[in-house]
Amino acid sequence: MKSPIFIAVIAAIAGTLIKPIADFIFNYFTYQVSRSKTRNLTGRWRTKWSYISDGTLKEHADEMQINQTLFYVRGQAEDGMHKYIVRARVLPDGIMQGEWRDIQPHTDWYGPFKLYIQPNGTKMIGKWLGKGSDGIRAGDWVWEKM
Repeated sequence: MKSPIFIAVIAAIAGTLIKPIADFIFNYFTYQVSRSKTRNLTGRWRTKWSYISDGTLKEHADEMQINQTLFYVRGQAEDGMHKYIVRARVLPDGIMQGEWRDIQPHTDWYGPFKLYIQPNGTKMIGKWLGKGSDGIRAGDWVWEKM
């Protein structure tokens, strides 16, 4: 059986270590949020992305529902043929970067993206990259908050 003195010493050491670590984590996130150039991105967004198929520039538009928690963003869009999800992180310099994926059965479309968040927080412009059935594709991606 442990003596009360041993338990008190362990508790004092743990208390001494936990408080500075918790303070550091809290202060780090508070600092990051305070210097971030972004607004709250939660809401519905109209997205338009372009790609080249058979030598022709094509565009596709859909609506994406986005939920943001601190620096993390999750979203989903459905257009009948495809069901996309995005997972991203908002960086302090006003960039959102992450991954997108078509989650319909028997599809193999996925890839990274990076978007610049305009200062007013209602428009993002960037690029997507994707692996598909015929290789790697890339294109523009524009998001406008609805």
